[in-house]
Amino acid sequence: KKHFEHEAYWDYLTNVLNRRGFFRKAKELHKLALENDTSLCYLMFDIDYFKKINDTYGHDAGDEVLKAISKKISSIIRQEDLIGRIGGEEFVIVLKNCTKETLHKIAQKIRQEIEKLVVTTNNNTIKATISIGASPLRKDDTLDTILKRIDDLLYKAKENGRNRVEIS
Repeated sequence: KKHFEHEAYWDYLTNVLNRRGFFRKAKELHKLALENDTSLCYLMFDIDYFKKINDTYGHDAGDEVLKAISKKISSIIRQEDLIGRIGGEEFVIVLKNCTKETLHKIAQKIRQEIEKLVVTTNNNTIKATISIGASPLRKDDTLDTILKRIDDLLYKAKENGRNRVEIS
């Protein structure tokens, strides 16, 4: 049973929650935060020009970049925080007991650490950057409204030059 549950909720490539697993856990955290008046902060990021990485180096290399980024971010966030891969190269992080100031620091640290990351595969050295949209949870937020807000902020980060953080 545990094996099937792991398969159902975890992304086999990146070893973070998959879309189903992320939404299941995020709904629980969201409900508890609103009921207990505790803070949550959300970050959405994707890899800048990921299609170009796949087109230039191949999909196997793109997979290695996804794995390396997931591993690096998992080492930065706390164990009680959530990270999920909700699309091809799109991820969401939920930080528990987090202020807006802490959110900004963590988002910038994640961005900077990914910018420094070097992935070597098939004798190629690949560097990648990410764009991040982030926001603290507001009392009137549903999971859908916070995700829409950080998605909009992610696109704003891309429009403003990529490899940056936009926070509301």
